[in-house]
Amino acid sequence: MSDEKTKVKRASPAQRAALRNLAAGRRANHGLPGGRSYAGGFDCTMRSIHRNGWVDRDGKITSTGYLAAGLAVVAPEEKPNVG
Repeated sequence: MSDEKTKVKRASPAQRAALRNLAAGRRANHGLPGGRSYAGGFDCTMRSIHRNGWVDRDGKITSTGYLAAGLAVVAPEEKPNVG
């Protein structure tokens, strides 16, 4: 059972664009047109990204988010032990 691939919900084009922007270190809405209707639609996109667990509370993309965006999963940076 451990050899099974992890199933990840398929992301929409708008969700993939936001996730790729976050993975590249940009704002999630980078490159998207302005305007009220786009902002409203983008708000729903970001809520669905959070609900699916692709972004954490700090706005950082998760490993599942990388998979949903079709990107290679980046290992988290190791934090040095302080103390």
